[in-house]
Amino acid sequence: MFLSCFDSRNGYVVKAVSRLTLFFVFGLFSSLAVAKTYYISANGNDGNRGTSTSAPWKTISSAMWKIGAGDKVLLRRGDVFYETNSVIIAFSNVTLGAYGEGNRPVISGSSFTEPGGHYASLVMIGNGDGTVGHNSTVENIVLTESSGSGLTITADNARVDNVLVDQTVTGGIVIQSDSYGAVVENSEVKNHNLAWKNGESYYEDLGLGKMTWSIGIASKGEDFIIRNNHVHHGWGEGIGVNCGARNGLIEGNTIDSNKIGVYLDIAQNIVVKDNIITGATDKTYWRSKNNIGQGIGINHETWCSKLAVNRGRHAYNDSFEIVNNKVSGTSTGFFIWSQVSDATIKSVNLSCNSFLNNQYPLEAGENVSISQFSITNNNFLALFGDGLNPVEFFPVTQGFSFSENAWYPAPAIALVKSALDSYAKAEKEFSACGSMATQATSPPLPPSSIVVETFVQ
Repeated sequence: MFLSCFDSRNGYVVKAVSRLTLFFVFGLFSSLAVAKTYYISANGNDGNRGTSTSAPWKTISSAMWKIGAGDKVLLRRGDVFYETNSVIIAFSNVTLGAYGEGNRPVISGSSFTEPGGHYASLVMIGNGDGTVGHNSTVENIVLTESSGSGLTITADNARVDNVLVDQTVTGGIVIQSDSYGAVVENSEVKNHNLAWKNGESYYEDLGLGKMTWSIGIASKGEDFIIRNNHVHHGWGEGIGVNCGARNGLIEGNTIDSNKIGVYLDIAQNIVVKDNIITGATDKTYWRSKNNIGQGIGINHETWCSKLAVNRGRHAYNDSFEIVNNKVSGTSTGFFIWSQVSDATIKSVNLSCNSFLNNQYPLEAGENVSISQFSITNNNFLALFGDGLNPVEFFPVTQGFSFSENAWYPAPAIALVKSALDSYAKAEKEFSACGSMATQATSPPLPPSSIVVETFVQ
């Protein structure tokens, strides 16, 4: 069930796309004169010229140092490439893709010998310092069995399209802070943050091995877009934006069976829009043995704040648009936390979302302070079972509005912590659905059971 009251994009997102387009156009003209296409096959030979399908190269990582700016490197569909080193795109306007017919080509890290252990990435757009690999694309391939991450971006205006990342330990697709204008779309990340032993995953909760926290698609970058991806079955965050990331759009993604769906930690000017987030039915992917995991959350973590400062970024949370998302089957639909007592999270707009059958619809930690927080025109519905508990601990210092939200069943009490550190506790009288307008495809609900609460501080 989605509400249809938000359809426009913020100006900064449009600006980011406009700048991205300019970079792409200039990069295209600069590469047309010298662009070549090279082919790589699992039964090729690195002594070949690599310029035809009849004489392909064999090793991707070594081939990437033989090419130049604007070149295409195409892997034969149906082949599996057991690379021993990271595939690094160190030239601008390069495309790493596929040719032929059949399944997408696979790059496997099961034979990795490169130093770096779990910090290694199967594919890197850029060499790690933000100086090379700009305007490059990775598309139509599969990345699997990485002891680190699947793909890391440290270049400007990189694009990832139709890429499957499977079976990684520390992360799926990572946009680092060196990156501006990255776009990750139409891709799938699954089984991220699994430790692999004898071909099977094992879990610390089960006493079979130690695991680390990871993110399916992560961004510390600027002016990025994460759009129309499927992120699922991971021990960590589905999509995580953190440590000084700014000016980002997270739109149209399907996120399920992760510890947290979308997690925002030390970030500014982020839109989270039109995503579908569901909790895990498999307890393997619960946050803990008794906690399914959260839907969408904002946090202020100390380590992330320090990392943002070290990288010359802002170390605070500011300006979040959380709109038109559907969150269901989680322990908490939307939460705000903080590890420090003096941090203020500013300008949060939570509107036109549907929270369906979450254990808690809204929650905030006692340490957090929130300024300018609007909760409007949302659905908080439990369509079966108990599924819905009262709002907990919203310590808003100023500018709090809570209005035109539909509840089913109705919560008895709402708690709001004021600037004076006192609790305003009041039972509300509810009216009919008021101005709530759901789409025609929404399931019918008994009119007498839908309530609207209005509270303005």
